[in-house]
Amino acid sequence: MPQNWEKCYSLAACPRPLSKLRYAHEVTFGLSVVFIALSAPASSPDEIAIRQTIKSIIAADNNRDLEGAVSLYTNDAILLPPGLPPVPGQSAIRERYRGLYAKAVPKLDQRIEEVLVRGDWAFVRGTTSGLFPSSPNEPARAIDHKFVMILRRERQRWRISRLMWNSSKLD
Repeated sequence: MPQNWEKCYSLAACPRPLSKLRYAHEVTFGLSVVFIALSAPASSPDEIAIRQTIKSIIAADNNRDLEGAVSLYTNDAILLPPGLPPVPGQSAIRERYRGLYAKAVPKLDQRIEEVLVRGDWAFVRGTTSGLFPSSPNEPARAIDHKFVMILRRERQRWRISRLMWNSSKLD
């Protein structure tokens, strides 16, 4: 049996028994604090800016805004598309987007599942879903991808430095 009051982990282990009501109240309060802490929305200025960058890339994709999309990447950014060689640098990324936008009008949405910021670098993990028509005469293909994105702060702006994605579906 514990000698210190602080070591009461259960009603039966306390040297001075707590009333059942007080014990229930303390446990409920403790669980409430943990739940609120874990579910509180992130509100750091960096995380808000990073989330805005990701919203902007989806808006640029959905509007086929070539310059808007490319401006969200660093000059030395690298795309790592599934099953294809890396696409290094803003110029190559611009040409990839130009080809995609010429053939399709995407209707995409993203969900951010994790954001981690360390200094001028950030890591984001999430999912992209929606429709990606291959051409006006072909049916749209459904997109269900997971992604990992590394962003870097440049001139007070968060930009995409690396982007890797693949299908969430099992083949």
